[in-house]
Amino acid sequence: MSIRLQPGFFDIHERITKLSEMRGPLVGLKEQTDWEAFRRSLNVVYDKLGKSRAGAKPIDLGT
Repeated sequence: MSIRLQPGFFDIHERITKLSEMRGPLVGLKEQTDWEAFRRSLNVVYDKLGKSRAGAKPIDLGT
């Protein structure tokens, strides 16, 4: 039985740095895509009128 470890405090940052240095495909995609253009559509999808407004939102809606 294997134990799944959570990423450490700097693991994600170090991985992003390595991908940036290697010019990974996601880095190029980020540079070529205007992600803010999708924000309005995503806000409509995640607008939950019947739910409680208490607590932090699980996603960044940019509002």
